[in-house]
Amino acid sequence: MVARFSVLACALALPAPTLALADVPPPPPVMDVIPVGEPRLPQVMTWQASEVTCGAGVRIAAADMVLPNPQPLVSRFAIGPEPVTVTFAIDAEGRAHSMTSTIAPRLRGVTSDLLPALRASRFVVGAPQTGCTIGYTARMQEIAEAPLEVLARLGVAQRLRIGKEVWERLSPGDCRDAPRLAPLARSFPDFRKLVRREGSREWTYVTYDVGSDGVPVNVATAFTSGYDALDAEARAVVAAGRFAGGPRKGCAQAWWTGAETIAAPPVPPVSDTQGNPACVQIAPRTVFHVKHSLKRQALSPS
Repeated sequence: MVARFSVLACALALPAPTLALADVPPPPPVMDVIPVGEPRLPQVMTWQASEVTCGAGVRIAAADMVLPNPQPLVSRFAIGPEPVTVTFAIDAEGRAHSMTSTIAPRLRGVTSDLLPALRASRFVVGAPQTGCTIGYTARMQEIAEAPLEVLARLGVAQRLRIGKEVWERLSPGDCRDAPRLAPLARSFPDFRKLVRREGSREWTYVTYDVGSDGVPVNVATAFTSGYDALDAEARAVVAAGRFAGGPRKGCAQAWWTGAETIAAPPVPPVSDTQGNPACVQIAPRTVFHVKHSLKRQALSPS
């Protein structure tokens, strides 16, 4: 017992070890944020895409470029997250595959739509391409200053869970004042006859006023992704509605179609996944051995 206490005393008397320079963790990344005390204004973040180059700098045109969805933020970033570069290949149909990027873990929440949007895009190519790159740059705008087209896309991306300040910009008026209009009859588009677009929604906003008799008037397409059939269907169902509590001005309804699923790219050969722990396969004999070892342990007397 005396020997143990002697060893402990010697250990406590030794000077604290000095960390090697290589063991010191790097400082956390710098994030541009709004200083404490300043108002946190609602903002919308959009991603702007650069041109695509493949191989030795060959420019590739986009036949159908799908941009990531806008996102609502409350001044988390002052100037937005840093730009993101994605490397990928293009198959014979013009679809991106084998996409990789160096996105920081802290930014995954605001960059989750980058790769799906790139996969949904289509490029003009005569043959498969490799070594392609594209850059995405974030743009931050206050709700009061963002273009109306951006706010319309934001509403669809958020399934219309947007604040009153957005609706007031899209369709100003007294339609949202209390007491609210009471819908007496509502119609819905027949989505069965509308064609879905691969990887992206089609959407439309219809604005209208309501007369004292409850009939919608001044029905018009205000914002749209450009799908004429959906625009016409939405105007028709809005005009067929009836309301109580009018007259009102500045009413709006939005409709959209779901995106058609894009087939997943082919699974890469096993040789391309070597070294990735998530892709290591356990031999059947090893699995059999582990199973029976566990069974023997369970049956052995304690």
